[in-house]
Amino acid sequence: MMHFLPLRTVRGKLLLLAIAVEALMLTLLVANSLRLLTDNMGTQARIHAEQIAPVLIAAIVAPLAQRDYATVQAVLDESSAVDGIDYLAVTDISGKRLASSGWPADQELPLPDKEFHLFDNEKASPRYDVMIPVDAYGQKLAILHFGLSLKQIIQAHGQLFKQGVGIALLEIILSAGLMALLGYFLTRHLSALTVASRAVAAGNLTPPPVPEGDDEVGHLGATFNAMSRAIAERIRELTEARDEEKRLAQAAEAGAREKTAFLATVSHEIRTPMNGILGMTDLALSTELTAEQREYLTWVKLSGESLMRVLNDILDFSKIDAGQLSLEKVPLNLPAMLDSMVGIYSAQASEKGLTLSWQAAPDLPAQIVSDPVRLRQILSNLVANALKFTEHGSVSIRVSAEPLATVDALKLHFSVVDTGIGIPSDKLEMIFAPFSQAESSTTRKYGGTGLGLAIVSRLVKLLGGEINVVSQPGQGSTFSFSINCRMSETPHARASAPASTPVPDNSLAGKKILLVEDTPVNQILGRKLLAKFGCEVTLAEDGLQALAACATADFDLALMDMQMPNMDGLEATRQLRARERESGRPRLPIIALTANAMSADRDNCLAAGMDDFIAKPFRADSMLEVIRRHCLPENPA
Repeated sequence: MMHFLPLRTVRGKLLLLAIAVEALMLTLLVANSLRLLTDNMGTQARIHAEQIAPVLIAAIVAPLAQRDYATVQAVLDESSAVDGIDYLAVTDISGKRLASSGWPADQELPLPDKEFHLFDNEKASPRYDVMIPVDAYGQKLAILHFGLSLKQIIQAHGQLFKQGVGIALLEIILSAGLMALLGYFLTRHLSALTVASRAVAAGNLTPPPVPEGDDEVGHLGATFNAMSRAIAERIRELTEARDEEKRLAQAAEAGAREKTAFLATVSHEIRTPMNGILGMTDLALSTELTAEQREYLTWVKLSGESLMRVLNDILDFSKIDAGQLSLEKVPLNLPAMLDSMVGIYSAQASEKGLTLSWQAAPDLPAQIVSDPVRLRQILSNLVANALKFTEHGSVSIRVSAEPLATVDALKLHFSVVDTGIGIPSDKLEMIFAPFSQAESSTTRKYGGTGLGLAIVSRLVKLLGGEINVVSQPGQGSTFSFSINCRMSETPHARASAPASTPVPDNSLAGKKILLVEDTPVNQILGRKLLAKFGCEVTLAEDGLQALAACATADFDLALMDMQMPNMDGLEATRQLRARERESGRPRLPIIALTANAMSADRDNCLAAGMDDFIAKPFRADSMLEVIRRHCLPENPA
């Protein structure tokens, strides 16, 4: 639809309205003037007729009385020459024409006009017809007929109409120009304000200032300029704040990356020697020892394991704090996991004479979908804490399920109840804070970093739940938490598997294992453990030696370290996989055996083509389970 442009502006609307009003008023003015002029001209015609009638009658009354019709004719001929008289005629009382001038003798004289009509369409020419009786001494002698021409009046009327219309058009044009000029002066500030507003809307925060003044429009311009400056200043502040926030975020991200890299390095550097310490201790404990030597080595192993727990707590807390802990959602056999949990801590409970058990609500589903590693970590921390601070009585795990609005969604409620020393009420809030414990003497007496419950609290939040504690000194404590999960019908094999499986000593006898390891102590440890299982071990000290060994011999499995000189384990794995694709050789199972224990390290190993992942320090039975899973696929663990 097309729009008439002037009607879309205030200036155009005002101009058109003014022209319309002006045209209407001028039309009324001209029409009224012509009407008054017409009435006035009719009056003047009647007056003129009344003025000339006595003169004519005086001139013809004497000749009529003497029946001198020739003189009457002469008077009429002389009088008809006067400008404005169209015709003259005299008839007797019976209507017989006695004399006439200017009117055909064979035509009837026109009847007189009772009313004056300037524009009489029935007449051939505009004329005012008059008929007046001529009396003398009380006797009616004749009737005088004459017609006054109205041509000059009509011509004057027409000229006046044309002049009126012309004056009206000129006045409209002048008025339109005046209104356009006034509209321009009135709306030019508004136009400038519109242009500036469009510039601001388009992103120009510093448009040219609009004119200001003391009138209303000027005040509007001043207000707009102030608003424009305020917006520009606010945008500048927001931009600076955003840039500063972005800079701080980048700095924080860089700091987090540096922190993660530092922790990964520390983890690797500590796990590598700890793998040697714990592994060699296990080997030494499996030999013939005196009671005193076995006790000393047992204390070495316990101390090493305590040190690893501290390291794991620090690494887990750091990953959670940096937001780099990712959760899994896999099927989980809940009763099997609780059985496993009780089995792991049953020996510790028995040593203190405590009862350790778990109870579940009758409607608890067996299969759920959640993160088994983190759920096990939460329960392990709570059970270990409960056993640590309980000297008499029992520790129990209680589980119930609450259906949620979604069809397969559940909220699982866990409680770990103990009959231990309890916690003072004024210390309950601080026990979930990192690096804090209920009493300063607790660390000295029971050990610990104060990170365990902080990690538990944050893991529970990551799983969509919350944790709280109810406790009284001497009455024990109840730690309750809930997590969100889903029901699953898929059987779960990994979580329900026992922690350790008795393995025949000769199950791996004769298997050819390529051990790719650069640390001497771990080389010795790996060779002795594998040899103990009956494996034939070939040692490679870096990735290049591993590639060379695979080119000349066939192996059943490779244990690949990640960080090595010359060529690391990731690059060696990628090149081995490339060779297999080019030559069509069967796929060699490659297991990462590394002190890089971060989740990203595991992902990198799998992405490079490795089949599984073992973090140092490792337990001998755990390593054996993984090796059997890949070397003896007919007997999966």
